[in-house]
Amino acid sequence: MVTFAGDTAETKKASVTVLSGKTLAFLSAPGRARTYNLRFRRPTLYPIELRVRFCTLKGLEGLSARADRFRAGRSLSKLWWLATDIFSVPFFRLYENPRSRTLPEYFDSVLSTLPPKISATANLSRIFAMHHGAAKDLSLKHGPISDLFDCDASTEQRQQWRLSEEQLQFFQENGYVPGPQILNARQIDHLRAELAMLSEPGHPGSEFWYEYNSNESKDPSLVLFHALGAWRIAMGMHDILWSAPFTTPASQLLGGPIRFWHDQLFCKPAMHGGVVAWHQDYSYWTRTKPLAHLTCWIGLDDSTVDNGCLHYVPGSHHWNLLPITGLAGDMNAIQGVLNEEQWAQFNKHVPVELKAGQCVFHHPLTIHGSFENRTPNPRRAVVLNVILDGVKSDSDKPLLEGVPVVPPGTPLQGQFFPMLYDPR
Repeated sequence: MVTFAGDTAETKKASVTVLSGKTLAFLSAPGRARTYNLRFRRPTLYPIELRVRFCTLKGLEGLSARADRFRAGRSLSKLWWLATDIFSVPFFRLYENPRSRTLPEYFDSVLSTLPPKISATANLSRIFAMHHGAAKDLSLKHGPISDLFDCDASTEQRQQWRLSEEQLQFFQENGYVPGPQILNARQIDHLRAELAMLSEPGHPGSEFWYEYNSNESKDPSLVLFHALGAWRIAMGMHDILWSAPFTTPASQLLGGPIRFWHDQLFCKPAMHGGVVAWHQDYSYWTRTKPLAHLTCWIGLDDSTVDNGCLHYVPGSHHWNLLPITGLAGDMNAIQGVLNEEQWAQFNKHVPVELKAGQCVFHHPLTIHGSFENRTPNPRRAVVLNVILDGVKSDSDKPLLEGVPVVPPGTPLQGQFFPMLYDPR
């Protein structure tokens, strides 16, 4: 049920309450451009002030919003309204012929699209808390903290995500293999929302990143968001590590129990998304040995040739380790480190197009890269990197920024390298 206050005053306040995700109250704002202040509160969390602006422009009606934190007068700039960030609902959607629909009718249509499972779950408070300055280091939690993913599947249940013998053979020959559907629609929406929040500079928990690049592209006309360490900050990014659709095939490919190495987030915005230059992952990971690593690339959007899907060089995982030629620069730089035979093989690289929620696994020596995004939609991805239990440090320096030194010869374990799945 949605109720609205009167519409005579230029600025009004109304209480916005969430009760099991079912009862909400909003302010109506029919007519010309006006700004309204709302107050949102969820039990155990700080109240939020939501400033909603409603306007008519060239026959279109639009909404914009800004939420400020009440406590101690501190604010979170550019925090989008929860309906958009949490539920991926188009709260800011523009629609034609405004006279045919009142704003209350519009809100009704928005709320009717909220996924009940998400809006009702207590786990939602974890996301809210992240934005109210209550973020904690989730690396202290080894295991899921929500029911968003299927993490406790039995051996029998895991059969649906196991790779076939043909898929395993394909991986051995080519160095990559498309995997099962990792995410459902609900999980995709949730992770997209978290990515949107995490991409805002200055968000709570930003001190936990290993690496954070709002734009790693060397071309100022292109943008490549790239960050490491989201699992320490956001619930969904944390819990996906233990997801059975991911850990089951990953354990198969590595041949035993798997530990977490690190995650990555990639975002290529619409129309001007940057490239990820050709590279081998292990060229950045030589501080750990032996080579028993695996990468799982998971799309949060459909990944196509046009928007910058991954391309692989089949069989390149049999090559020696190559020098680093850059991650977000010249797509042709790799030519300088390849011999004639490798160059000929390189030019047979193949694209791997995926639907949102699907994944592809690749070997740490497999040459791969992705071109720019020139489409009107973003191309977003979560990347999970894992190791076979027993991989050791080969460096007297921190393996990841801010992580205590793991002495050379010591297996990776503990707070930052948790066990994800042991099939034994």
